[in-house]
Amino acid sequence: MLKNVIFDFGNVLYRYDPITLLRCCFEEADLPLAERAIYREWHTLDAGTADYDEYVERTMPLLPERLHAPARRFFRDWFRFEKPIEPVWELIARLKARGYSVYLLSNAPTNFAAALGEFPILKLFDGLVVSAPIRMLKPDANIYLYALDKFHLSAPETLFVDDLEVNVEGARKCGLHGFVFDGDAAALWNCIEALS
Repeated sequence: MLKNVIFDFGNVLYRYDPITLLRCCFEEADLPLAERAIYREWHTLDAGTADYDEYVERTMPLLPERLHAPARRFFRDWFRFEKPIEPVWELIARLKARGYSVYLLSNAPTNFAAALGEFPILKLFDGLVVSAPIRMLKPDANIYLYALDKFHLSAPETLFVDDLEVNVEGARKCGLHGFVFDGDAAALWNCIEALS
């Protein structure tokens, strides 16, 4: 019987598109250059293997000086440009009203982890795990096992929701139920009810 749902953040709770986020700080003509410089090794930020501030400073010489201010703004605020996926927020409120526990498991850098309190929906969550501070990444099994252990969850009673099939498959290999989210909150709700 399902008791817990673990949600990814990007493209599940909030819309995440790297180029759309860059457009919040850069002119269209500068996007290719900004993309190459800023995202060149972003996975190291998610993994926690690169220090965030040092990564920012190593990025500046890759950009012309006129782009330094927008780049610094991007590094400071990128996650604040993401827009809520409201049908999922409504679904989470329904889950909480029915007594389910809900958790976050997200691949993201340390500056995002430090700002979790800024996201209203996360106030409903029972626990939060972000990859960089613990130096683990989805879809490696260790991060799912870490979350299960940290929150004392039983894998067969837990559903993991992510927009990437590879991450959902990683959860399934650890014994969790999995759902690949494509924007259809009604389909997700039907899955939850079928497992409950």
